[in-house]
Amino acid sequence: MIFDEYDFEHTAEVVLKMNKSMVDLYDKEGLINFMKSMAYQYLHDKNSTCSTGGFVLSSFTGSDGERHIRASVSASLVEEFLNKMKKKLDSATDPV
Repeated sequence: MIFDEYDFEHTAEVVLKMNKSMVDLYDKEGLINFMKSMAYQYLHDKNSTCSTGGFVLSSFTGSDGERHIRASVSASLVEEFLNKMKKKLDSATDPV
């Protein structure tokens, strides 16, 4: 498997900023290792995706014939995070 290390590193950083439950379980390197273990478990032989904890892993066979894995932040995590931030901002600006 060939992992896009840039994707994995930056996805882990963002997930750890937006998903408190993942912060309670992992540091950045631990989360990257968990993401890679998910890829080995679920994406080893087919072009597909899997997601959990606020990240999405996508696999495909490259023109080199190798299995490639990309990581990204899930849209649902971003939406949930933005909704929480909006509520905090709204409550901070509401007149008492």
